[in-house]
Amino acid sequence: MILKNYYWCFSGCVSQKTCEHIIKQGKKSKLSNGRVGPKKYVEDVRNSKVGFINEENLFNLIGDFVRQANRNANWNFQWDWIEPIQFTSYTKKEYYEV
Repeated sequence: MILKNYYWCFSGCVSQKTCEHIIKQGKKSKLSNGRVGPKKYVEDVRNSKVGFINEENLFNLIGDFVRQANRNANWNFQWDWIEPIQFTSYTKKEYYEV
């Protein structure tokens, strides 16, 4: 698929309080080694911890951004749900190199 816009960026749209809440919820989640693909842990590509957040308020916040980006970028994709939100934690020596 060839798109005119491969991403849509929002800047300064989430308050400091909301960011702190997301980080707090992410740190509460069960963190495990980040993987590349469905089942692989490949340390030379990715070395980080990930957890998942299931919170309706955050789904609503993200959903609003997804709807706006979908419209503004002229993707016009049909979607009706959001999977759990991935929270990734990095220490100074951790990374994800694509």
